[in-house]
Amino acid sequence: MAPWNFDEEIPWKDAGGLSARAGRAAPMGVAQLLREIKNSFQSRFSGVLIEGEIAQLSRSQAGHLYVLVKDRREDASISCVLFRQAIARLQFAPKQGDVVQISGSMSVFAQRGQMNLIVESMQLAGEGTLYAEFLRLKARLQAEGLFDEAVKRPVPRYPSRIGVVTSPEAAALHDVVRTIRSAAPFMPITRYSASVQGDMALTELIAAIERANREKRVDVLLVVRGGGSIGDLWTYNLEPLARAIRASAIPIVTGVGHESDLTIADLVADVRAATPTAAASFVTQYWAAAPDLIAQCEQALTRAMHSQLGGSAMRLDAADRLHWIFSRHLSSLEARLARCGNMPREFAHYVKVLGSDLQTRTGDLERSAAEFLRARSLRLERLDAALESRVPQPERHREKLDSLENRLSRSAIQSVRERDQQLQSLGKRLKGVSVEGTLARGYAIAQDETGAVMREAAGYAPGAAMTVRLARGSLKGRVTQVLEDSA
Repeated sequence: MAPWNFDEEIPWKDAGGLSARAGRAAPMGVAQLLREIKNSFQSRFSGVLIEGEIAQLSRSQAGHLYVLVKDRREDASISCVLFRQAIARLQFAPKQGDVVQISGSMSVFAQRGQMNLIVESMQLAGEGTLYAEFLRLKARLQAEGLFDEAVKRPVPRYPSRIGVVTSPEAAALHDVVRTIRSAAPFMPITRYSASVQGDMALTELIAAIERANREKRVDVLLVVRGGGSIGDLWTYNLEPLARAIRASAIPIVTGVGHESDLTIADLVADVRAATPTAAASFVTQYWAAAPDLIAQCEQALTRAMHSQLGGSAMRLDAADRLHWIFSRHLSSLEARLARCGNMPREFAHYVKVLGSDLQTRTGDLERSAAEFLRARSLRLERLDAALESRVPQPERHREKLDSLENRLSRSAIQSVRERDQQLQSLGKRLKGVSVEGTLARGYAIAQDETGAVMREAAGYAPGAAMTVRLARGSLKGRVTQVLEDSA
């Protein structure tokens, strides 16, 4: 619809016999006249489009916007009202001197007899054509599938380097860098300079994206700029830039203008953020939360190690109690052997069996300890691998985990060494009370010609053959004299 020039002569339509009534003797009421005019306006001018310059602006306490728009060529003006719904649809902040196109409907405010244009939409003059072009390109690219979620690349949760495509003088660049440094101070940032508006903007933006893909230095690319009018942002609505974004192998996050601004670049990007700052926050959100996640993992690992070490301590306490029981038993055996002198064959066999059982139990304990340590080591390796797979950690956190693992390893090795020393001591003591150990201390075993141990002198006569078993070798002889025990 062409803009309406309110300076033209407008032919009046007879609204309900208004002209006929004017000739009557009975006058009309003011309210009735205004109602007739309002009804006529609403039926005749329900969808007008005008163009003019904003001469005055004011905002009511209720939040409505009153705008006086004047003709740019002649001395004429009209009052316009924007209610909250129309204000919310504005794509720019109107100011005095702006040349605008307004669509709406005429109405009459009866209390003041004032004619107003109720605004449905308002945009800067010239932007209507651009917006129509935006809608045409959007529909065509959408039909090609360039906006489909299936073709969009996933943005890495923990990027190792971030690229930024924007003007080096743009305030958006400083906002992005500040936001990234706040969330991830260690993060390297690569800037790909390009104009964000003007004749060279399209060429430079495409070249920056292609350069980033050739160099392959960054994991994600931010294409950002600050706010502006639809004309200022128009480069981001051009088809060549949209296709360059879609062709990029590097995931692209856009942050163009403000939240109310929407461009073709936003629609084709892998992720659209409302502002440059929001784009920077999006790509660093997991790095910002990483310290808390690492702390939680450290606490979980520490609890797991304490639990496992507690179980190990209980097993070692049980081994200590077993050692104490065997020590007492061996001490009792030594005392009995010292009193008995010569050890009977049956008792020697019992001690041998006991020693064999002790060695078996000792071996089982050693194997159990070794298996326990291997299981704990495998468990720690799995926990460490799980932690590495879930949270890429900076080096200082890995050093803490290595320190904890070294402490556990040293503690386990020391415990095994102590148990080994105790087992060696038990072995030496067991060897001391064996038949060979008793003979080595100077004792001897006397056997008759049948091999039976000679226990009482009264059972043998002079001349009886006998064998005396020593620690090394044996002696053959005969009884020369039988001496009775004087006791």
